[in-house]
Amino acid sequence: MKERGQDFSKKFDDETRRHMRFLDYAPILHISALTGERTPKILETIDRIAARRAASGYRRRHSTNSWKKSRPPIRPSAPAGKHVRILYAAQIGVAPPSFVFFTNVATTLHFSYERFLVNRLREHFGFVGSPIRIQVRSRRKRAAVRR
Repeated sequence: MKERGQDFSKKFDDETRRHMRFLDYAPILHISALTGERTPKILETIDRIAARRAASGYRRRHSTNSWKKSRPPIRPSAPAGKHVRILYAAQIGVAPPSFVFFTNVATTLHFSYERFLVNRLREHFGFVGSPIRIQVRSRRKRAAVRR
């Protein structure tokens, strides 16, 4: 692969990312199974990701109030055509980080808006090298309490 040059590596990485969009959080490493070249990069990458997880508090719960204040680049809509508002979010798991978003109408979000939310969570909390799980639920109306 070395003789193919740097451009080939970049094209290979881009093609790999395109085919494996679900692993966009995972780093791509170029190693040689034949010669063992660059195999120490595997352990270095593992250590780097573990250090970032520890620094970001990977195993603790995070408050979801602070990051939600920025406006999204798009206004999501539900299948029925109504605009979706995220009312609040809660972290429901830590390994991997899992969040549930409560909305006014939707039980699913457009994939691009879901990707926006994952990117914002990753940017705000520093979840590098780990997947983020998202669930969406519509808020149920509270039943009227009779006295």
